[in-house]
Amino acid sequence: MTTTCFGSLCESICGGTSGGGSCSSSSSTRKLAGRGSFRDAVVDEIAELRRVNTSPSNEDTSNASLTIENLLLGQNPMRKLTEVYHAPERRLGAGAFGEVWRVRHRSTGTKRVVKKIKMQPNMDPEDLEFLAKELGVLLRLDHPNVVKCHDWFQEENGLFIVFELCEGGELVDFLNATDKREKPAIADVMSQIFAAVAYCHELNVIHRDLKLENCLLKSRDSESLVKIIDFGLCAVTRLQDAKLKQKLGTPFFLAPEVIDEKRNYGSGVDLWACGVIFYVLLTGHHPFFTRDCGAPGRIGQQRLFKRICSECPHQKPLKQLSGDARDLVSRLLHKDARQRPNAKLCLLHPYFKAVGGEGSGIRLQRSSLDGGAPLSSDESSEGGADENNISRKSKRDSFTQGTVARWAANARSFYRQEKFAKIFLLIAAHQAASKDLEEIQKAFLAADVDRSGELSREEVRAIFEGHCYNNAKPSTSSGGKGDKGEERSAMTDAEFTRLFDSMDSGKTGNISYTEWVASVFEKSLLEQEKTVRSAFEFFDLDGNGAIDRTELLSLLGGDAGEVDKTMKRLDTTKSGTVTYPEFSAFVKELTQEMTENPH
Repeated sequence: MTTTCFGSLCESICGGTSGGGSCSSSSSTRKLAGRGSFRDAVVDEIAELRRVNTSPSNEDTSNASLTIENLLLGQNPMRKLTEVYHAPERRLGAGAFGEVWRVRHRSTGTKRVVKKIKMQPNMDPEDLEFLAKELGVLLRLDHPNVVKCHDWFQEENGLFIVFELCEGGELVDFLNATDKREKPAIADVMSQIFAAVAYCHELNVIHRDLKLENCLLKSRDSESLVKIIDFGLCAVTRLQDAKLKQKLGTPFFLAPEVIDEKRNYGSGVDLWACGVIFYVLLTGHHPFFTRDCGAPGRIGQQRLFKRICSECPHQKPLKQLSGDARDLVSRLLHKDARQRPNAKLCLLHPYFKAVGGEGSGIRLQRSSLDGGAPLSSDESSEGGADENNISRKSKRDSFTQGTVARWAANARSFYRQEKFAKIFLLIAAHQAASKDLEEIQKAFLAADVDRSGELSREEVRAIFEGHCYNNAKPSTSSGGKGDKGEERSAMTDAEFTRLFDSMDSGKTGNISYTEWVASVFEKSLLEQEKTVRSAFEFFDLDGNGAIDRTELLSLLGGDAGEVDKTMKRLDTTKSGTVTYPEFSAFVKELTQEMTENPH
């Protein structure tokens, strides 16, 4: 099989585009009808996602409104897509549930993508259940390698989910366009896919439909981010308890345990799919497809399934690969899901070190983590590394002391702000273009040592350590000079604790990607007209051109005291509402505070 026909072969076997060819045996009985009840179902799905990831003793809902998913859910349910975006410009694709179109934001001109899903009164409750789960998961997931959900609209004729635009195309396009397979490029792509899968699995989300078509490139740049999309078939369940039975997915990428109706399955199905993707990227061939699998209808599919369940991957294409590449492929395509390494272990495989793939600027070295098959027989021979000791080339030194000191100053400013200002910064961070966040993004990925997709207290400390963190000096110290005369100020343990707790807006004990961006958000980005305009329109729930007390009460979680403080600061004309000029003046005041009080 050649690379140029891979997409068409996948389509012929699966019986259609990426949305087709899936099978389901779910017996969901939830009745979803009407606009309010669907939103309630989405809220339930987010609550379930939180439940499986939070022990009752650690649960904290006091600051729930300071999470992106709650802010996005708080939008006016009566809004219409065409009130915020121009009419869809160009259709990008279609699937079993609907169509994907490119749209442009009316105020900022930002190009995005909208997934249009038809919702009819007699729609199957099971399909509605999947839609609610998909939207709930998309609103909750927050990682550079997972597609970002910017907005959503529920109208009488359908559901519209707005995503960031990924202009680099699908991995199928990458495969077909790459004449010479450059191993570092493939290693970088795979490390990003594994990072996204590791994050999802950390949150007990199993994708269940990973494939080339569901891995997009953010841009056409050679160092583009990879984005995982389409969580329409995902499952939310504690991984250690996962005993899934539904026969879902695209046949080309199904694991043996999904095909076998007698078996349950769990997160290992995502690792199998990663193995198929990896094999195809390295060789240009599918690991199990043969010519007789191309027979029309179920005959070809049954032959493919038989090979997946009983045959070894094609060995001839693997002979041209390095031993490390062959080893990782064989581990991922092991018939026994228990023998497949988890995504974190995959990132530590010698293959990535050997080919120099750094995965979004990160070079990982081998270590030992619990929860998957060992990397090799001598995995613990290099110093006995434990699960929290992931050795790697530090990227911290690639950021100047001035850059990190500026981030620390911004974090201090974030700590001093009242609740409304923090919500504004969270929204600004969420809406910001990826290209404007490259340094901040790289720092987040480099600091995420355990590849959980969030930053722990020690991981955040490591970013600031050596640049502006000095336990020996009091917090009032002005510090000294860093490299090239850059000013730096000291940070005590006590101050760091206060800053970290402030950055942790959702009170989860870790810092999410958007929380990190919001805390260190650059002054130059806050001053942009599109940043101010998009945030104002987000707060103006009814779209009448002003923010009133009722809207603030909704945004601030019903805290009347915070509403009073916000109105006092923003409503300078005492009109009872906040106009755009007043909101713009508030943002200007905020940026001036960041400049005048850097430490």
